[in-house]
Amino acid sequence: MMFQIQEEKEKDFILNQLSQSLDTFGEVKLSTDNNSRSARYVKVTPSVNIEKLKQLFLDHWLILQADLLVCITGSTEKERVEYWEKLFYETFFKDAHTTVAITNGIQDQLTKALGNAMKFRWNQPSCKSSLLGIPFWHQIYNKDQLVGTMNEGKYPATYTKLRENEITDGDEMPLAENHEYYVMLDAKNCSKSYETRVGIISALRENIANTWVPEFWTERTGLKTVPSLHLVIGGDVVTLMEVNALLQNHQIVALVNCRGATGLLCMALNKLRNSNLQSLDKEFVEAVVTKQGSWLTGVSQQSIIIDYFMKILDKSDLVHIIDPDHFKEDFYSLVIKLHGKTESLVHSLRQLYHQFS
Repeated sequence: MMFQIQEEKEKDFILNQLSQSLDTFGEVKLSTDNNSRSARYVKVTPSVNIEKLKQLFLDHWLILQADLLVCITGSTEKERVEYWEKLFYETFFKDAHTTVAITNGIQDQLTKALGNAMKFRWNQPSCKSSLLGIPFWHQIYNKDQLVGTMNEGKYPATYTKLRENEITDGDEMPLAENHEYYVMLDAKNCSKSYETRVGIISALRENIANTWVPEFWTERTGLKTVPSLHLVIGGDVVTLMEVNALLQNHQIVALVNCRGATGLLCMALNKLRNSNLQSLDKEFVEAVVTKQGSWLTGVSQQSIIIDYFMKILDKSDLVHIIDPDHFKEDFYSLVIKLHGKTESLVHSLRQLYHQFS
């Protein structure tokens, strides 16, 4: 009975307050080979009201207030999944009491690593962390299974995902595993869909970090915001596009210096900073992309990559580099640098992050 009342309140809010989806919302049961878990979901348009979306999270989906908010994008290789899984668990879920992590919500090797790390956390009774995916609606495989009836949504929907050895049609991919919440962005007709999603994620990050602050956090640290960061790992041309969009939105970005787009960016950034130049000439960037990034994309895309490189380097003051060999240390050092004001506050932050280890 209590769950029915909760569902009715959620429906009423989505239909009359959020005013987004008339039939694509509810609860979905994600079935995999190893487990079955339920998640809340809603389809929204680029015009979604961020404050109302946060209200859905807090009042109806009951996502707990975070002491760490991290937005993760990029990609990695299959053979690196276990490596990142361990680092994610140690960094985001073992020490931090309540982490909210935001991803693209689509199953790839990076979201798989993060989901597996979160699965370990679920086995601990103190787990209060959450994974929120924001996938594009048009990229979701088997999305018809998520469409319910008008004004009723679907409670529950049963979602069948692809196995890893199955090939998808076109660009469609299954929902990421081990996520508890999905905000599905219907932006197929949007000319700049990736930039639009980055804008929504950036606005969400700022809103949650600035207004969704647990009392204990303010009491122990004196901060009135929750530490938050955009973390970019590896990736390809799309990743460059997303990094550029984040920087144009004046977001601080942490790049992990590993194989992929972020590795090339780190190479160029280190050259820029070590040379004490205000900017790098285009010829150097072209050489980096041609010699080091030939595997990243076809020759026809090199001019696009170079253009993104130049735009990103122009905003280099907003970019920080994380060494994957010192991932946890670099991550928290950066968090403290961005949010800590005094030595006593740094000490409080270190105590807070490590008291749960």
